[in-house]
Amino acid sequence: MPIPLRQKGECALSAELLLHSSLPPVQRQPFCGVVVALPTVPDIDLALQRFARLPKTILLDSARRDEKLGRYSYLMADPFEWIECSIEQAEQSLTSSLGQPFVEVARAVQKYATATIDELPPFQGGAAGLFSYDLLHAVERVPRHGVDEFQTPALTVGLYDVVLAIDHVQNRAWIISHGWPESDSKARHRRAQERAEQFQAWLAGSAGDT
Repeated sequence: MPIPLRQKGECALSAELLLHSSLPPVQRQPFCGVVVALPTVPDIDLALQRFARLPKTILLDSARRDEKLGRYSYLMADPFEWIECSIEQAEQSLTSSLGQPFVEVARAVQKYATATIDELPPFQGGAAGLFSYDLLHAVERVPRHGVDEFQTPALTVGLYDVVLAIDHVQNRAWIISHGWPESDSKARHRRAQERAEQFQAWLAGSAGDT
């Protein structure tokens, strides 16, 4: 489930729902990144195959193709930061700070919060990953299952500075690159350009270059 750097539209989960009362209000920074409009819309299945060998690849897609429920697809990989919480850590957070895994994600979203561009698909980079049912152990004390069959973490979230965003209604696609985790605006723009070019190479089939 994605958490956009600015909350808006399809597939969005408001970061404000995750904020702990001790965290300051979100201050979004100006967009210093790079947007590359692709000449054609990539085949999403082929693109996924080319990205599959990269670290932490995520595809957000729908089998439907309609304006309300299947308009956008998002493909991302190689996050610059990874947040993970085991079931045991979720249980421990209950006794120390209620909802601590959510607070950790919220702090990351705040740190890299960035203004978005209205004309582009709503998810333009940010946090995406897995919020499992086992996160309930971070908010209430309940018995655990006797067997953890899949050994899945309670939470795994990557912070993605680059995303391939596809609008199926407009039949258009973009690579949106923010340049995070650089904080200086010039360094961010330079990294954003480099990462956008890297993503274009991956789309062309050069997924071995990480």
